[in-house]
Amino acid sequence: MLGNGIVGVLLCGAALAVALLAILAGKTRAARASEPEVAQLLEAARRGALLAVGGAVVTLTALFWIEFGGDTFAGLPFLLAPALAGTVGLLLYGVVPPRATEIAADEPREAQLTPRMPLGSLPRRALIWLAALLAAQAALLVFTGVTASLDEAGRSRVIALESPEAASTASPYPGWYYGVPLLVGTAILVGAAYFALRRISGTPALPRLAWAESDAGWRAVSNRVVLAVAGGALLLQFSQIAGIAGITIRSAALGAGATSWLILAVVLLVVAIAAGIGCLVLIVLAAKWAFGLPGIVLAAGTAPGPAPAAAAADRGAAAPEAAR
Repeated sequence: MLGNGIVGVLLCGAALAVALLAILAGKTRAARASEPEVAQLLEAARRGALLAVGGAVVTLTALFWIEFGGDTFAGLPFLLAPALAGTVGLLLYGVVPPRATEIAADEPREAQLTPRMPLGSLPRRALIWLAALLAAQAALLVFTGVTASLDEAGRSRVIALESPEAASTASPYPGWYYGVPLLVGTAILVGAAYFALRRISGTPALPRLAWAESDAGWRAVSNRVVLAVAGGALLLQFSQIAGIAGITIRSAALGAGATSWLILAVVLLVVAIAAGIGCLVLIVLAAKWAFGLPGIVLAAGTAPGPAPAAAAADRGAAAPEAAR
C-alpha cells in the first residue's frame, strides 16, 4: 500500500530531523531567563511541547511498525493511524497540569485583565489554512464515497469504471467504508487540538506585569506546536487518502481506457506527494519549536527585566488577581 511507503519515508526523515534538533538543543537552552520563575515556566512549557510532538511521533511509529490492524479491516486502522497519533500527542499535552508559579503569600498577583480564548490568539492565516485542509479532505472523502462500489463483502471500497470498449474495477478505494471512520477520526483530532489550545489559554498568567511578554511568548510558541502537530496529522492522512485513491483510480482507468479518470489519478498522486512533504515540514517545525521554546521566547525580546514604560502605563488597567 502506498500509505506504508509514505509513512516510512516520513518517519525516517522526521527521525533524522528530530535527532539533529536534539543534538543542537543545547545551544538553544544556553539562553535562560534572569528570573527563576520565568525560567521554570519556560522549561515546563518546553517539556509539554516535547510531550505533544514526541507522543504523536512515537505513537505513529509504533502503529506503523506493528502493522496496526493488519489486514483484518482491509487497511482501515492504518489509515486512521495519523489521526490517532495526533490525538494521543495532543491529549498528552492537554492532560498534564500546568506549572503553578509560586510567590510569597503576602505579595499580590498582577496580571493584565485581557481575556484569553483558545482560538483568540491564533494567527488568522493558520486558521484559514487548517479550515481549507479540513474542507479539502472532507470533499475528497465525499467524492470517493459517492463514486465507490461495493466489494464482495458489501463494503464500499471498490471503484468500477466503464467505457464503450471495456470495463474495469480496482480496490482498495477510499469509499464510505474508509470515509466515515476517517471523518470521525478527523473530528476527534480537531477536538483534541482544541483541548490542548484550551489548556494553553487556561494556564494562569505569570504574577508580574513585567513578565507579561514572556507569558504571551510561551503561549504563542506552544500554540504553534499544537497547530503543527494537528496539521501534520491531517496532512499525512490526506496524503494517504489521495495517494490510495490515485493509484486505484489509475489502475481502473488504464483497464477501462478512461482518460479523464486517468488525469484525475495523476492529480491525486501529485497532491499526495505535496501533502506528504507538507507533513514532514510541519513535523520538523513542531520539533524545532518544541526544543527551542525557551530560546525562541527570549530571543524575541521577551526576557523579563525592568518593567518598560508601556507596562508601567498599563498597570492602571490591571488589577491584582487573587492567588489561584
